[in-house]
Amino acid sequence: MKINQATRRSGAGEGFSLIEVVVALAVVSVGLLGFSKAILDAMVLNQTNRESGLARRSAQAILADIEATAFDEVFARYNATVADDLGAGDHLLGVFPVVGLRLRDDEADGFAGDITFPASFTFGGQLQLREDFNDSSFGMPRDLNLDGVVDGADHSADYKLLPVLVRVAWQGRAGQAKVEFRTVLIEQ
Repeated sequence: MKINQATRRSGAGEGFSLIEVVVALAVVSVGLLGFSKAILDAMVLNQTNRESGLARRSAQAILADIEATAFDEVFARYNATVADDLGAGDHLLGVFPVVGLRLRDDEADGFAGDITFPASFTFGGQLQLREDFNDSSFGMPRDLNLDGVVDGADHSADYKLLPVLVRVAWQGRAGQAKVEFRTVLIEQ
């Protein structure tokens, strides 16, 4: 009979208790949640990289178009007014679309891309390129016509240097995002 009791005892110790099964399931669940979070984070990062790449390529294409334009026509062709346009179909009104990006909720003009110069409107609605424009992001104030004087006159017809900002701002999967390219064009 002792053999039967030994057999029963060894058989009773095999297998898992309910507590061991619950603990094992909890450990596996935590691992799966972590793995799921990593996959979701990778998907968001992939989407964010795609959006950023699209924004950069669009901004660089506009900047390349600006640089390929005759220097003395750049301000008139790409600024935010039609008053100084050079001809039909040549104007972007200082904005451009970026297909594939969602606009920010606060985007009033309906375009993700903006082209900005150190300029301001006068009371008559004319856009002026001003040397006394105070914006350190443009390196302004600055002598744009290279006459040695920074003044308050309109230099849209005689600039030799032209600071330009091309920006794309959008509502991305990870929140609001933007890409900016700044350059100073120099008359050759």
